[in-house]
Amino acid sequence: MFWFRESLNGRMLQKNSFVLQHINGHPIGLTSNIHPLNESHETKNHMKPKIPQWQQLQHCNIHSSRSWQNICNSVFGTLTQIFGKLDHVFDNQVPATIWRFWKRKTLPGDTPFHPTGCGLSFTTNTTSAGMFAGVSSPSLGKVILVPSFQPFFTSTVEILDAKTKDKLCFLDKVEPNATIGEIKSMFHKSHPQWYPARQSIRLDPKGKSLKDEDVLQHLPVGTTATFYFRDLGAQISWVTVFLTEYAGPLLIYLMFYFRVPFIYAPKYDFTTSKHWVVHLACMCHSFHYVKRLLETLFVHRFSHGTMPLRNIFKNCTYYWGFAAWMAYYINHPLYTPPIYGEQQIRLALIVFLFCQIGNFSIHIALRNLRPPGSKTRKIPYPTKNPFTWIFLLVSCPNYTYELGSWLGFTLMTQCLPVAAFTLVGFIQMTVWAKGKHRSYLKEFRDYPTLRSPILPFIL
Repeated sequence: MFWFRESLNGRMLQKNSFVLQHINGHPIGLTSNIHPLNESHETKNHMKPKIPQWQQLQHCNIHSSRSWQNICNSVFGTLTQIFGKLDHVFDNQVPATIWRFWKRKTLPGDTPFHPTGCGLSFTTNTTSAGMFAGVSSPSLGKVILVPSFQPFFTSTVEILDAKTKDKLCFLDKVEPNATIGEIKSMFHKSHPQWYPARQSIRLDPKGKSLKDEDVLQHLPVGTTATFYFRDLGAQISWVTVFLTEYAGPLLIYLMFYFRVPFIYAPKYDFTTSKHWVVHLACMCHSFHYVKRLLETLFVHRFSHGTMPLRNIFKNCTYYWGFAAWMAYYINHPLYTPPIYGEQQIRLALIVFLFCQIGNFSIHIALRNLRPPGSKTRKIPYPTKNPFTWIFLLVSCPNYTYELGSWLGFTLMTQCLPVAAFTLVGFIQMTVWAKGKHRSYLKEFRDYPTLRSPILPFIL
């Protein structure tokens, strides 16, 4: 942090994280008649008793041409006069909202002045605040920098309720490089019932939620930032949700397959079907959900750690309900095999296994795009694995393979509930695929335009 001195007997005061110069109790702005710091014995002796709190300052010469000095001193001299007057009008707050200076402990004598530093150009009666993009300072005088220099300002954050507009929290002295995730943690300290995963922080009451990695100083807010809070409700981890969703259909289907009591007529309790396609369908269905459980535990990397607790009831109703409906008819004692017999079943099995392998390959490729613990997004491209070459035509091939798997299972069982489950799943996956496709196009300007969301050249 640098210091302004109007006269040799001036004193320094701290206000709002910015040092202001006072002379006999009267504040001054950036524009002032700053005396050159002479190296004379009289000046040194006069400064030490008057300002004992000064730290040892680093003096450094910065060389430049005389033309640069004349031009830049004139420009910055005018600017400092303007800011000096504004500073006096707005009660010395202009420097804290206009100038941004960064930490710089030393500056060697012949080192060019970079934008990460700040300096005062001392001429006869002129002050220049130098911030140059890769050029040297225009001053031939002394630049004074305090060895220990922290960011000069902090922000205040005001959090309002998105519905009632009531003030919920006021955070003072928030660093400009603080993230939304850190602000959520601060808010959680004052309101323990709203843990960070439960919070939705946004710039507008009806706007989109800000990401946890968004930085305060990169958002369109001033020194007093106003955010709106919305309660997302009780949260549950995605891993827990997926394990619950997928374990249910696996167990429910097996209950119907083994024909436990109270499902069919008592004479069919714990009997088995005479059709081999029923046993094959049970193996395929179990394989699918065991694969999903293992992928949840060892493959998937989630960008969001939690989801609302209420969603688990909706999702479980969907998966568990359809699993029971399908299993009831496929394992029913009166079930009849497909019309075209073994040829139809074998073709369906090939389609099912092919798409299951393709779906797993896509999940592995997507996993490799995101390092552990990060939320970075990259454009997925085909790899050496031939099952990933569909990335050339589709943005979400994992949904494409998932659809193919259930089409194969529908063909294998020739069962109406399975066809209904496939249709509903296709509609939902299409919505997800379109959303991800739009997100890719918006985030990446060089995203391949040939790709479709879920079906090549169609949808």
